[in-house]
This record gives sequence, C-alpha cells and structure tokens, in this order.
Amino acid sequence: MSKESFDQLLGHTRQDIIVNEVMAEPRGGIVIPGLCLFCTLRHLAGGSYLDICDITGVSKSSFYQVVWKTIEAIVKCKHLELKFPKTREECKSVAKGFRSISTGKAIIDCVGVVNGYLLHIRVPPKNVAGNQSAYFSGHYQCHGMNIQAVSDHRSCFLHFATAAPGVTPDRDAIAMCSLHGMIESLPLGFCIIGDPACQVTERMITIFSHNNRLLPANDNFNYYSVPVSVAFVLKWPLE
Repeated sequence: MSKESFDQLLGHTRQDIIVNEVMAEPRGGIVIPGLCLFCTLRHLAGGSYLDICDITGVSKSSFYQVVWKTIEAIVKCKHLELKFPKTREECKSVAKGFRSISTGKAIIDCVGVVNGYLLHIRVPPKNVAGNQSAYFSGHYQCHGMNIQAVSDHRSCFLHFATAAPGVTPDRDAIAMCSLHGMIESLPLGFCIIGDPACQVTERMITIFSHNNRLLPANDNFNYYSVPVSVAFVLKWPLE
C-alpha cells in the first residue's frame, strides 16, 4: 500500500480508532491510530503478531484488541461501503468506466465482472457445520468457503459475499446468495460479465471457453470482452 493510500484510509477511520488517553494510561498508554492501522494491515497480510509487536512496541496482550478495533472501524466506515449499481443512472456511470477500458470501447452496457474464490479455512467443527464434507474442495484439495464478488473497471468491489460451502460450484453459489437477485434486478439493457462457470441469463453474460472459443464469432466476442475483466482477474484468483 502506498503512503498516500495509507493516509487516506487512516483519515477515514481515525475517529473510530482513537482511544481515551485517561482510560488507557493505567494499561501502558495509548496506541496511536496510525500504529493501530499498521498493525492491522501487516497482520492481515500474513505478518506474525510476534514480529509486529517487536517492531511496534505494542504489548502482546493489546495486539488483538488493537487489530479488532481497527477492523471494526474499517467495516463501519461509510466512505468504504460497497455500492452495487441499482438505478439506471448508477449503471450508466459504471458502464462508462468499462467502455473506456474495453477494446475499441465496444463494451457499452457492462456494470461489473463477477468471479469466485475459494477462501481456505480449517475443518469446521461438526456441531457447527453439520456436513463437514460440503466444505472440502476436491479441485483445491482443502476446506474452504465459496466467495463471490463483483468488481468495477478499477478493480474496486461492488459486492462481496460468503456464498456457500467450498464444494459448491460458482453457478450454484451465486444463486444461493443475494447476488443472483441483485444481478437480475439490474435495469434492462445492462449486464454483468462472468466466466463460463456462471449461468447465462439476460443480465449475466459469460465468455466462451474450450472449443467454443475457437469459433470466429465467439473469438471476436472474447477479444472485445476479456480485457474488461482482466483488471479484476489479476487480483482475484479464478475458482
């Protein structure tokens, strides 16, 4: 993350991270907001709490309290809310961005690209998950959750959902969460672009794969539409 982005995120969350100095004094003093955000981002990126505590001077007993307080501030931040386009005017605005990055500005009605991701998890307890095998992905040979997300042309999320257990195909996972209804509620004439795992509808368009992509007409379609989703795919692993 660049310093500019870090400062911007800190500005949006600072007020919810600040703690009362008087209350914090008996516990060793306050952890300033910038340090709270650093600890959180480094930990979410995979950093060990042992290394982070050593670098920042934050006590081990305070570390997770700091991290969860900061995560809560980020989640509550109104400026960072995900906004899936609903009205015709919102759709036109997002579609304009996709048109600007598509080949020859050929894509004029796309308001998002959707993709699935398997989030690795530990084996869920049987008394919580019930059917534990439903969370095991044979493709990735691990337990996980099927995550579905929609991005705009800048790779910014418009929607994000923990859709289904890991064994669930993307096509079914979309139908099992609110995303399906949101897509089918788009104003007529606008669409979402997905990979071949998705179910084609009037508002869900998929690219061609395997032998189908070799047909001239299908190859032309992929040529113009695939660049639209490249920015998203580069940051979001394919299911």
